Amino acid sequence: MGKKRYFDGLSVDKHGNIILEMNAAEAACLLSQLNNDTAASLIEAMVKNNIAGTAKIAEEALSLNLENTVSFIQQMNKKSLAQLLVGIARLRSTYRRAAEILEEMTLEKAVNAIKIMIELEVYEDIAEILQHVNTDRLNRIFEALTQSEKTQLLPYLTPEIITRISSFFRE
Repeated sequence: MGKKRYFDGLSVDKHGNIILEMNAAEAACLLSQLNNDTAASLIEAMVKNNIAGTAKIAEEALSLNLENTVSFIQQMNKKSLAQLLVGIARLRSTYRRAAEILEEMTLEKAVNAIKIMIELEVYEDIAEILQHVNTDRLNRIFEALTQSEKTQLLPYLTPEIITRISSFFRE
């Protein structure tokens, strides 16, 4: 197990649990006031305890300020980030919001998130998210995947997504 992190006398886990008990809009506003490292640490702790609740709060934060929220979300560890994206994608807001996050974050972070989602075997969710990612980002993500990762994902991609991936049409 990792070293417990504390601030203001409470562990990050306890702060995360308190935030999860708050109204999603208020929690989102609070997270937006924190520095990126602190916000990322809190969201990681929250994801461990309640992915769906954390996803609701993250979606609220994204609605408040997309760029600011992405700046701290992409500081999260790869697995927590991937779990959060899947959680956001499964909310009533559809998969479009998760796609917006993939477009806003660095390409490296976006690729890492997709790779972890492949490891988590959430292929249908990945395909739904990629449906909403712009063509340029879709191609860049796909080019960064290994052949094995592409093979695992391919059966879940719609013909529309496949036609947007230029590497399928190169000789």
